[in-house]
Amino acid sequence: MNRPIVAIISNVQTPYRVAMHRRLIQAMPEVLFYSVYTHDVPDQNWEIDPAADTNPVRFGRGDGANDQATLKAQPKELFKSSNIVRWIEERGVHAIAIGGYNDLGRVRLILHAKRKGIPLFLLSDSNIHSERLSGWKRRLKKMLVGPLIRACDLVLIAGENGRKYYEYYGVSPDRMIRSPLEVDYDLIESITPEQVSAAAQKFSLAPDRKRLVFCARLEPVKRPDLLISAFAAMAKDAPDWDLVMIGDGKLREELRTRVPASIQDRVKWLGFIGQPAEIFSVYRNCHALVLPSQREPWGLVVNEAAASGLPIVASAGVGAVPELVREGINGITFPTGSQEGLVGALRSITSDGTAARLGARSKETLAAMRASADPIKGMRQALQRVGIVSW
Repeated sequence: MNRPIVAIISNVQTPYRVAMHRRLIQAMPEVLFYSVYTHDVPDQNWEIDPAADTNPVRFGRGDGANDQATLKAQPKELFKSSNIVRWIEERGVHAIAIGGYNDLGRVRLILHAKRKGIPLFLLSDSNIHSERLSGWKRRLKKMLVGPLIRACDLVLIAGENGRKYYEYYGVSPDRMIRSPLEVDYDLIESITPEQVSAAAQKFSLAPDRKRLVFCARLEPVKRPDLLISAFAAMAKDAPDWDLVMIGDGKLREELRTRVPASIQDRVKWLGFIGQPAEIFSVYRNCHALVLPSQREPWGLVVNEAAASGLPIVASAGVGAVPELVREGINGITFPTGSQEGLVGALRSITSDGTAARLGARSKETLAAMRASADPIKGMRQALQRVGIVSW
């Protein structure tokens, strides 16, 4: 008996996508999943295995994900979608799960699925706090984007902030399924003491120091500047704590100049780390994650840190907060963009015993979220709703 074919359409291959697609394929052998990638160059230079077991199909060789939504890229995105449509028809795809609607190629794929009666699921980590437009621009977006979103049979949302976002765009609750993003939890659990020690030695992470860790691109939206300023403001109150910065980006040199001379030896610049296992090994040498983003659709580093047993300090703009940061239980939140709020949060997390106490509850918090919503269950439920599989 031929298996139903499901195409998962994403922009680029990333470690978390490989892990999640691999888990889908292993958990649902009755379905033939293809990992379809529309772009070739990610926004970061990850070291990723070829992942042949995830059935990758690549379009857009040499195309960068950062250019996907630019005006000049749209003719190419439309042309590329013609090739994807042809592939869909030749393969006889039974259902499509598409990530986003932010280029004309994706718009065409959504309309093609609607016209051909192919069940279509929108995979999304959008959240209500990421909505930047206001006034007539916001009304125009709702008028244009709303019908496109509603053309999808189901929307697989990451969490509560995603539910609010899609309710605003007119998607009824019965057409939303919780299907949170996830990371390679097995890899995180497999990190050995030897790997932790090797990371400490490589990056000069002394065993007698405590550390806050930031892991993101050094870009304005991630607000590393806010973190540097906040740490500088409270560093004298936490003399045993350092700040570890994982990541690279256009703000790197500017940020380095913002660090006062008196604490320059307490801010560690690790740069971009392309191997996830090495990032997770660094986490094990740290004592709290700080994610001060202005906007963060979800924030998978929160999943990673929670799985590593770290407490979380996050801005209210981080999409994962309702599910993964329980105030005073495993983390602390602060108003988005507030230096005063972040300084207070850092003072709290670095006070005697607080980081250890909150970190001890992070794995429990993550486990509760995973028990309540799982991407495998979400995909199975979606496929069952459209008659592709049965329970």
